[in-house]
Amino acid sequence: MSDQVPQGCPLTPPQLETIRWLSLGKTGEEIGEILGISRRAIERRLDRAKAVTGTYNRHGIVGFCLRKGWIT
Repeated sequence: MSDQVPQGCPLTPPQLETIRWLSLGKTGEEIGEILGISRRAIERRLDRAKAVTGTYNRHGIVGFCLRKGWIT
């Protein structure tokens, strides 16, 4: 996955990477295994990303990022 953050995107590279995996249907536990971090760390990344974007759940953050063109 890319480490680049699209221009104007307020999310960090780790947050975007997590959201990209989420968009592929991976669970928090699966993403944690892929990235070598805990499920709780994944949840914290997503919580912070939701706060930054004003979204409320996993579907919301994925849809928001897709509409903005931050993930494909």
